[in-house]
Amino acid sequence: MNGKGTFVPLSFAPGEAFQFDWSEDWAIIDGVRTKLQVAHLKFSYSRAFFVRAYLLQTHEMLFDAHNHAFRVLVGGPGTGKTHIATALGVQAFEHHRKRVQFFSTVELVNALEQEKAQGKTGQIRREVGPLRPRDPRWLGYLPFSASGGALLFHLLSKL
Repeated sequence: MNGKGTFVPLSFAPGEAFQFDWSEDWAIIDGVRTKLQVAHLKFSYSRAFFVRAYLLQTHEMLFDAHNHAFRVLVGGPGTGKTHIATALGVQAFEHHRKRVQFFSTVELVNALEQEKAQGKTGQIRREVGPLRPRDPRWLGYLPFSASGGALLFHLLSKL
């Protein structure tokens, strides 16, 4: 052996894998040195990570940590929303043969406003209709006009 090791880079598709582990750490809470159980979750594709501390390491805390980690779907930029959405879309298509379409909400609102201005309302609804989005929390904070927001919520109400 010449002392050189072999490096095999790992490659992951979006949503293919994540790592979860517990660690222990100490913190001063109200002046008392307290042992903490720390949950760590890292998405393998984006390398985005999440850390949350608990007083106990129980199944409830395990589920709570996963619940909070996957709330990145409604987080700000760089929190892994696209990573998770892509993974869900790939799984929906590959395993359930569901139709999947990705679009920016701002671009969708702009298209709705343009459609209305051109007197062609209903075309986007027919295209998006079969997708049936279930959770409007993905809207977050987005820069579009009040009339565009009204058009978007009208579209969602018809799906």
